[in-house]
Amino acid sequence: MSAAPRIRSLRALVFRCPIGIPVVTSFGIMRERPMVLVRAEDRDGAVGWGEVWCNFPAVGAEHRARLLETVLAPLVVDRDFPSVPQAFAWLTEKTAVLGIQSGEPGPLAQAIAAQTSAVVVDKDVIMAGALRAGIEPARAGAVAYEIGWE
Repeated sequence: MSAAPRIRSLRALVFRCPIGIPVVTSFGIMRERPMVLVRAEDRDGAVGWGEVWCNFPAVGAEHRARLLETVLAPLVVDRDFPSVPQAFAWLTEKTAVLGIQSGEPGPLAQAIAAQTSAVVVDKDVIMAGALRAGIEPARAGAVAYEIGWE
């Protein structure tokens, strides 16, 4: 098993795309499609991407991005891990009490999964996929904000 790369920086990009016809779900009505992409860069400049599930609650995207910024990024930036699965297990263990005390083990697990499952992909491929999905980052209002830790 190869070693996991040492993360130099971690960023969360929050996207919101208005949808023409609201979608009724078991947890409410969605009037826009949220998405959180996680961008991890290692010490060699390789970039990996992950995505966080963030459909609920309505501010779930911003909440998951803040968890990445304030809780997870400080734990992983400039730390060596023997492997990606071991990084996942370590982060899960380190945040277990916080998940219980806050009553939010799910959002923490979602953010950890996105961070540790990022795959090295060319940025143009990600942007092409976002454009095909109708999410154009350059369009006003599509990118809510970007946060990160270096």
